[in-house]
Amino acid sequence: MKSWVEQNGSKKTFIVKFDNIVELVRYCKNTPNSSVMKGKNSSQRTGDSGWNGTSSYEEAERLITEGWQDGFKKLADNLRDRNVDEEIQNKRFTPKTDLVGFTPCVPHLLVGRPDTMHNAELHPKKFKIVDIVSNVSASASTSVDEIVKRGIVIVNYINQLEMAGYRCNLHVADLAKKDDEQTLYLTKIKDSTESISIKRIAFPLIHPSMLRRFYFKVLETLPVNSDWCYGYGRPTDDHVEVLFKMHKKTFVFPSYNTIKCGDNPVEYMKKVKEWNNAIEHKKK
Repeated sequence: MKSWVEQNGSKKTFIVKFDNIVELVRYCKNTPNSSVMKGKNSSQRTGDSGWNGTSSYEEAERLITEGWQDGFKKLADNLRDRNVDEEIQNKRFTPKTDLVGFTPCVPHLLVGRPDTMHNAELHPKKFKIVDIVSNVSASASTSVDEIVKRGIVIVNYINQLEMAGYRCNLHVADLAKKDDEQTLYLTKIKDSTESISIKRIAFPLIHPSMLRRFYFKVLETLPVNSDWCYGYGRPTDDHVEVLFKMHKKTFVFPSYNTIKCGDNPVEYMKKVKEWNNAIEHKKK
């Protein structure tokens, strides 16, 4: 775990970065509230499962460490072998006919050719690493349905990238602001050397307690000004440039308030890519 503060004129940004879920859970469990947030305990409230998805902090901790079966089912049941980005081309495989394969080639069967099966030729290539970041910051009005829809798009996008020869790190972030102060928390939930595990990423990617229990607890430990005691800030992507500085190639899914996912994943991905391109252009 690393934490630091960046100052840009009158604006101050508190940044906390976790290498994995275990670090995040350990930090939240063992770190006391700051003097400013000493009397605040939104992360620990009980009996409010309609808003944060769990009845207690202990329940959230169990789900994030042991796996969230309902979330796994929500993602797994709705995943499709779907290309959400029309511009990604899978150049690792070239179609061909062969003696063995996965489906028969009927024309070759009819004329008696030996290569009667469809197959694909693999072209080995050096993998490129991409850091995918999902900003889970959301207003109270963001529906669970919207959260799940975007989670499905993100998983399909990673599958599509990795089939095309990329390897992806996946991070879950929370960006918020209050007057001249900003916060950014970042947790890696998938390493580029790992295949995607729906069971492991379901909770941090689509459960409201990731934000409203764990990331709220991180805020409660920071020496922010007292204005944060009222409402815990609001979702933003204003200081997203910080994320682009952390890694060589970063692609960010902005907050639900910035771009709604809707029912068309292809159109949503186009909007997200345009937004990322605008951020990249602003950096230059």
